Amino acid sequence: MKSRVEKMARTDAEIVRMAATATSIQFDVEVSDIMGRRRFETLVMARMTAYWLCREVARMKWARIAEPFGRDHGAIMSGVKRVKGLIEIKCNFDGFHRGLRRDG
Repeated sequence: MKSRVEKMARTDAEIVRMAATATSIQFDVEVSDIMGRRRFETLVMARMTAYWLCREVARMKWARIAEPFGRDHGAIMSGVKRVKGLIEIKCNFDGFHRGLRRDG
């Protein structure tokens, strides 16, 4: 079954462009910086988030994500893993604080 993003976009390049655009808005950076090679912390986090969107929302294959970004599939896998870890930490952290507010 195709995801909503897959139904909207016709090509992998369109999916990647949509992910990069959404991420650029959220991180307040340029799409060209997300697609580029610069390694400032904000750009790296935005780029990895775009990888994550392509993989987890659009269910793209590793190599198909890597090509438009000019990376190898290992870099994409590493970035997605890192974003998943950050999401898990944030969820656990938020739950911990909700528990403190309730108990306190």
